[in-house]
Amino acid sequence: MFRSFVYLDEEKLYSYLKQIDKDFVNRPMEVNTKRAKGGSIGLPSLNLNAGTETEEKRSYEKDVFNDYDRFEKDLEKLEASEYFDFVLNSGYDLKSLPKMCIIRFDGRFEIPEQFDMYSVAQAFMPLITSQIQTSSDDEKEILEAFLGKASADIPFLVEDEDVVISGKLNTNCLFESYPELEEYTEQDVFMLCKVIGVMNKEKVEVFNPLKDFIKLPRAVRRGMDEDSKKGLESICVDGPVLKVEVIAIYK
Repeated sequence: MFRSFVYLDEEKLYSYLKQIDKDFVNRPMEVNTKRAKGGSIGLPSLNLNAGTETEEKRSYEKDVFNDYDRFEKDLEKLEASEYFDFVLNSGYDLKSLPKMCIIRFDGRFEIPEQFDMYSVAQAFMPLITSQIQTSSDDEKEILEAFLGKASADIPFLVEDEDVVISGKLNTNCLFESYPELEEYTEQDVFMLCKVIGVMNKEKVEVFNPLKDFIKLPRAVRRGMDEDSKKGLESICVDGPVLKVEVIAIYK
């Protein structure tokens, strides 16, 4: 298959591949060895021996595209138990999937428009923090401690007849830029995801800027009044929502 990745979380790929493929786990590893020379120092009152130090780093040789093919083929053996392929079998029910199973489906996804402002802020955060006037060095350190680490995974939505599928994309795993993702509101892609669970609520939060962007501790968020949260409201959608962890998106 001539697959082009839009998104691939290699850490999750290899973590799950090792769980279901014993042959992959037992395959030869690449070993990098680092040695330090040894010697001895002899003095009348002191005799020191320095042996050879050896440091070994073991890792699998990665062939990401072939390893991904291998993973999907391994998943096919778990069909209807721990893996559900909606591309080949549309008869499965998205709302009754077991937690921690893996699903594959095709469709279009969109990023909530409200998130655009956080994407722009993230790109210009160093400039923003440098322009804010503070009254003391301590105040500046506190500001930088909060805003300096402001970053967020990208929330996305996939609309289905019975449920909305929601997850987040790690920007480090993207093969395309943020503006380019807009085209997938009109172009179908394949998605491989791990199921977290179904949220059967009237309104479901898919992005909380105080938690997901600024990363304030729960105690601080709970102590804030509504006026303090103005302009930083959560992004919510109508339920039910199937929350997923994305492994790959490709076309």
